[in-house]
Amino acid sequence: MKQPKRLTRNQKECVSSHHLNANEWSLIKETEFYLHIIQKQTKQIKIIDKFRRKK
Repeated sequence: MKQPKRLTRNQKECVSSHHLNANEWSLIKETEFYLHIIQKQTKQIKIIDKFRRKK
């Protein structure tokens, strides 16, 4: 697996809108519709939709 990258501002807003703390997550891969993110401490992987914004 490649080295995780820092989140950009738009990616942080997307992660935060899914009720996750953006400081605890890093980016593995970005596709057209999804962000593949990994939790820094536990190495848990999540796939979140880029366009579906939860309120």
